[in-house]
Amino acid sequence: MSRIKIIIIVLAVIAAIVGAIFYVNYFQTDRAVFLNVGQGDSIFFRTGKGETILIDGGPDNTVQTQLGKFMPFWERDLDLIILTHPHSDHITGLVEILKRYTVKKIIMTGISHTAPQYLEFLKIIKEQEIPVEIAVAGEIEEVGDIKIEILYPLENLAGKVSDDLNNTSVVAQIDFLNQKFLMMGDAGFDVEKELIKKYGHNLQSDILKVGHHGSRFSTDVKFLEIVSPQTAVICVGENSFGHPSPRTLNHLERAKVIIKRTDLDGNVIVNREERIEKSNQLTNH
Repeated sequence: MSRIKIIIIVLAVIAAIVGAIFYVNYFQTDRAVFLNVGQGDSIFFRTGKGETILIDGGPDNTVQTQLGKFMPFWERDLDLIILTHPHSDHITGLVEILKRYTVKKIIMTGISHTAPQYLEFLKIIKEQEIPVEIAVAGEIEEVGDIKIEILYPLENLAGKVSDDLNNTSVVAQIDFLNQKFLMMGDAGFDVEKELIKKYGHNLQSDILKVGHHGSRFSTDVKFLEIVSPQTAVICVGENSFGHPSPRTLNHLERAKVIIKRTDLDGNVIVNREERIEKSNQLTNH
């Protein structure tokens, strides 16, 4: 065997070893990621064993590019999708996700809505015969080491009509990475009051996904006092709505909560070792 062939083989073996080490150290890591998808929500949970959850899909197909940073390209399975509510900035990206990934289960409210993206979403679910569970308070779902408790809606909303879809949002408390995440969807003050009345200090969580992109209609002072988060993450992009509201930011600052924003920080990564990562060099481009 020639010296050149031996060198090529050695280099190939080294490359394979380096690739395997990268896979183990990067992809096989427990993490939660608040994806930077612009003015919308999309949050991804992945265990080191490969179990996956995607909450909402953002306002366009940016979610696909962002997921590619945290899943190996050959993985095309999602264990669970949670749709908090069918507004376009939460559901649009999920339509293409359903076409490109095998989804094992979906949790959603089943609220009635006639937006084209939602109707397409429901059509694909039916065609692919994806199991659907209606989100109702008290339901508990476990995906690997990730435990999800549905806190809201308090009743079954399947087929019902609402003039305020934001306040029909699925609210869930997720136990993962030795931390509790309170995922508020676009829920506002009225839902916060109902949650406090029903759960009290059981709402306490380490990380708060701020409701409705930090709008002035969410994150009341009393609610913050009860939840008492260490970190608040605002999923937001360029917008004409004034999100996040200076009022909401002031509430968070006065409560001495660390604020992370996807429009300023890029993908906000939470892992077991470093909690909220100090650097987003891999994702902020």
